[in-house]
Amino acid sequence: MCGIIGRYNLDGENIVYGNALRSLEIIRHRGPDDWGMLFAKSDTGAVRHRLPQREEIIVDEDIILGHTRLSIIDLAGGHQPMADKSNRCHIVFNGEIYNYIELRNDLENKGYHFRTAGDTEVILNAYLEFGTDCVKHFNGIFAFSIYDSRSGALFCARDHLGVKPFYYYHDPNKFVFASEIKSILCWDDITAEPDYGAMLDYLTFLFYLDDRTLFKNIKSLPPAFSMTIDKSGVKLQRYWTPDLCPDYSLNRQKAAEKVRELVTDAVRLQMRSDVDIGTHLSSGVDSSTIASLVSRMSGSRIYSFTGRFKNGGVYDELPLARASSKILNTRLHVVTPSPDDFKKYIRNLIWSCDYPSVGPGVFPQFMVSKTAASKLKVVLGGQGGDEVFLGYPRYLRTIIEDRIVTGRKDRAIAGTSDISLLRHYYLNYGVGGFAGWLLKRKTSRFSERYALSSARLYGLESYYAGHLLNEYKNYNPITAAIESIDSIESDSLSNIMTWFDLKYYLPALLQIEDRTSMAWSLESRVPLLDFRIVEFALKIPPEIKFHELKLKSIFLAAMGDILPEPIRKNIRKIGFATPIGIWFENELRDFVSKILCPENLRKRNLLDESAISDFFKSRKKWLTLGVPRDTLLWSLLNLELWYQVFIDGRIEDSRLERADFGIGDYWATDLGRLDNIAHSGEPCR
Repeated sequence: MCGIIGRYNLDGENIVYGNALRSLEIIRHRGPDDWGMLFAKSDTGAVRHRLPQREEIIVDEDIILGHTRLSIIDLAGGHQPMADKSNRCHIVFNGEIYNYIELRNDLENKGYHFRTAGDTEVILNAYLEFGTDCVKHFNGIFAFSIYDSRSGALFCARDHLGVKPFYYYHDPNKFVFASEIKSILCWDDITAEPDYGAMLDYLTFLFYLDDRTLFKNIKSLPPAFSMTIDKSGVKLQRYWTPDLCPDYSLNRQKAAEKVRELVTDAVRLQMRSDVDIGTHLSSGVDSSTIASLVSRMSGSRIYSFTGRFKNGGVYDELPLARASSKILNTRLHVVTPSPDDFKKYIRNLIWSCDYPSVGPGVFPQFMVSKTAASKLKVVLGGQGGDEVFLGYPRYLRTIIEDRIVTGRKDRAIAGTSDISLLRHYYLNYGVGGFAGWLLKRKTSRFSERYALSSARLYGLESYYAGHLLNEYKNYNPITAAIESIDSIESDSLSNIMTWFDLKYYLPALLQIEDRTSMAWSLESRVPLLDFRIVEFALKIPPEIKFHELKLKSIFLAAMGDILPEPIRKNIRKIGFATPIGIWFENELRDFVSKILCPENLRKRNLLDESAISDFFKSRKKWLTLGVPRDTLLWSLLNLELWYQVFIDGRIEDSRLERADFGIGDYWATDLGRLDNIAHSGEPCR
């Protein structure tokens, strides 16, 4: 993976060189192996690849592209920005095109010649051949920008599911993009301001709707979108939308065979690398499946990595992971994060992620990535399996609730009696399920019930004050989510839920997947999010997906026999369980209290400071029926630290030290001499 930056001054103004250098330097962790920049004049198409000159503060061009490289494929020949043979198009690219060999062969048959052996030049020639439709030919994880000197336009795109990030700022005078928001904030004419509407999203769902980020006027290019930028403006286009209507002619056996074929092929493609690869390995079905396939195909003993906590029980996956590792013959490395690690790294984590998202599993993921990066450059994991193959209990729970409330006989459970459904509901969801039921009992709308099921902090709105209360008068995230769910066209309730999660929840998970790995210069690949797998999974009839009222039924039917026996006998869904609630009430109680002190709550002017402070002082486990103590503490702690890192002070103050992630001499020698330029003037804010 890599880091990319760029700017197009639509008003024709010249680029401020020092800003460009800061923008590139601040994401050096994404690409410690190489770097490059180019500058272009949009009116003439002239382009120059250049080395920095200390005396030059403003350059003569109005377009800049920059790149920091983590070398994975074609180690010697993949320098960027890269130009095509004719020098017409120039690209900065973050990601991997897994089918680049097949595409290269096709393009060579069409008469294209290649000077390099990697995937970047494949993108360039595909663009020359297919234009903006080139993205429809890529199977991979990618975010890239191509400057076309003939048209004077930038063409940018992001992969089908949003594995790789692409952030941008746009106003009438300029278009600025980067792999991480902190790079955009390095430009003197862009400031860090909170987006209170996005903050409402976060304090409702722990993720964000649409293209919002927590920064005002800085957006995320949605997954499966491309955009073209020139002096006439910005044009966005969706290039991929899967069919959400199931193919009811599919039977269970054929569906399982096809899933097996697609998953196996996705792993085969994603093992393409010129450096060693490893895998994550927990007690879960998804990572164990990937580890099993990689181990079978690699022909050598691979590294695997797992996280656990000393608290034991559901917080310690080591026994199963170790048993699986023994069967698969992997070199297992175990990471045991502690409360002291949390205190040491939480600000670095906030800095790395740009803004808070989803739950506390991000912390152990960050620590596991640290260890993995000390051994190799690439890991494969099981991210996405629960969204694609229906592994979350809320999917089946919501369909059962819909049946009981409305009597609708959705095909997923059409053959099951009401008594059997009620028994399943009680045995599997218990007190928590019925507590959620109470929140949703007054509505018969499926979209509203699923929106409420997705709301991790529903009920906190009664404590809004100041900025949040003012914003809430005009924007309600629950209403926005309901409208989004209602707009999804499918006769399958499971596909409606899946598509909502693929659009909003999964990108939040992938944000931390990217950031927790790239913080340590580690590439994380996610085979279960191959877009071919997603397309086919959405075609599988719901009664097959929920066979015998089992979650992930079709995935287990397809892949169960390759799972290590300990995993096959202990199939469960616990996620990356983190004892954050226990720590907050014990080892981290004082640490959290100092950060979430009344003075800070008052300063932010977001919530009823008195009521929230009283709750923190108490030992109550719930603020409201929908707001558990640990979830509230986690979200507000992250939000306050985000303010401190990005709004109050210098961004650089919370970055990881170079010694922490062990980059080589390249940055120290080549960019270290540019510190006077890179950090001149006002600090990044």
